[in-house]
This record gives sequence, C-alpha cells and structure tokens, in this order.
Amino acid sequence: MEGSPQSFNRYAYGNNNPYSYVDPNGETPAHILKFAADVALNVAINYATTGQADVGGALVDSTLNIVNPLSSLQKANKLREIVGKSGVTNSGAKWNNGWRTADGKFASPNGPGTAGAAAEQKVWDAVKQKPGWSVIEGRVSVRNADGQLRVYDGAAVSPRGRTIGLEVKSGAATKTAAQRDFDSGVNTYNPAVGVGNSNGVNVGRSLEIRVP
Repeated sequence: MEGSPQSFNRYAYGNNNPYSYVDPNGETPAHILKFAADVALNVAINYATTGQADVGGALVDSTLNIVNPLSSLQKANKLREIVGKSGVTNSGAKWNNGWRTADGKFASPNGPGTAGAAAEQKVWDAVKQKPGWSVIEGRVSVRNADGQLRVYDGAAVSPRGRTIGLEVKSGAATKTAAQRDFDSGVNTYNPAVGVGNSNGVNVGRSLEIRVP
C-alpha cells in the first residue's frame, strides 16, 4: 500500500535479513533472492537427509513454493534442527531424518533397541516369510512427480517385482498430513522415484502397517 510506512522498508529486498541477502546496488528483485536462498536450503536438507544434493528436486520444490513467504523460514528451521542433532552418539546412532543406526534402522541416542526399530524389523521379517517376496530394509527415499520427498520405513518387493513403500507405525503413532497426501498420489502409473541411496527404486504404492 502506497501510504503504508511498510512500503518504505529498505530491507525488503533481503526478506528483512540484509546480512544474509546482499544486494549492494538494490537492483536484484526480492523474489529472485528468495528463490536462490530457498534452493540452497533445499539442497542442504536433501544432502542431510538422503546423502545426495538432488539439485533438480531442490529446484522443483523451490519453484512450487515460490509464492509461499514462509517456506524458506520453515526450511531454515528444519535444517537447523537437523544440524543441531547431527552428532554421532556413543552408541553409534546418528541423526539422519531421525536417530538411526549405520544401516538406516531407527534407533535412539542410547542405542538401536527401541520399539520403533523392533517394529520395523518385525514387519521386514514377516514380509520375507511370504513366498517370492523380498524386502529393502532401512530408509527408502523417493520423490513424487511434484518433487516432494518421502522417506519410507523400507519397502516390500512382490513376486512380480512391484515395490511397495512401507510405513510402520507402533503404539498411537499416525501418518502426518503430508505423508497421507503424498501416498494418495502414488500408484503404478505415477510411481515415486528413488533418490540418493534409493536410486533405481520405483514405489508404485504404499502400505501402512500397524504393530502393537
């Protein structure tokens, strides 16, 4: 608004953060600076959670969220949380989209013997007992057609070679809204494609398994 004092904000070009977003001549549009910062945050988060930068996926995600003024702030907070927990504990558990053992299984800072890890192993073992079925144990990281990232608790591979992303829930745990939305759009004709260590894995459907 022309008469509003906020229209004279000299730091608007840098999202009110002139130390991080530098534009000495005042010629770079604010949305370009925000987009560049958002891409950098996505790349950092991708690397921290999957071990791969996945610049293409980062660009897609930033493009989809360019009209959301809070997206970069939310991602900065997420990255801060990941970095803050990135140390390796004495038990060998490391923060990587949750505390995990070296082979990607859920753990706690005190070791791998948690209810979540036991529930996952129980499911994997049950799938392997089915004739012709196999299991991808550990994290399975995939992106959908919109570039959104999803991490499954392993995957089951049917005798026909179809891959099913597993979401193992124990106790009162439930899927998040983002997980439900992602899973509803995944099917055989619109699979989620593996990234990072899961490169080459195409998830054609998902399955939530509840373990008491």
